[in-house]
Amino acid sequence: MIRKMRSVERTSGYYQMNIELKQLRSLELEDSLINYWPEDPLNFGCWGRAMVGPSEQNGAESFDILVYTPIWLQNELIINKILSGKGTIIVSEYNYDELITYLKMQIASCDYKDWSEAALKLSRIDFWEYENYQF
Repeated sequence: MIRKMRSVERTSGYYQMNIELKQLRSLELEDSLINYWPEDPLNFGCWGRAMVGPSEQNGAESFDILVYTPIWLQNELIINKILSGKGTIIVSEYNYDELITYLKMQIASCDYKDWSEAALKLSRIDFWEYENYQF
């Protein structure tokens, strides 16, 4: 069966797949991130899951990220003396709209000729659910 890829554009002699952020949700909060406002937006840290996939297609794969402020990081370093930096986004304060705008820009920069290459490029920013799979 041949499936038509509507989310692919011809760019510089090869086809480029357009990918998009389909959903962003918290892995820790019961409330939706769009409706959430922390007590102190300058002291915020939360694991999130970005669902990303080709535009105009239903499928998406998960990419996990830790979003936090410098004050939250300072407090974490009191408890955990060393932390790794992969899969993190540092914000000056919690602002859902700014976070979404930033993620969309990062995701758009990962448009590539096929999904596996785009997802691999995205996994440099965050933790892709299939990052260490051997196909």
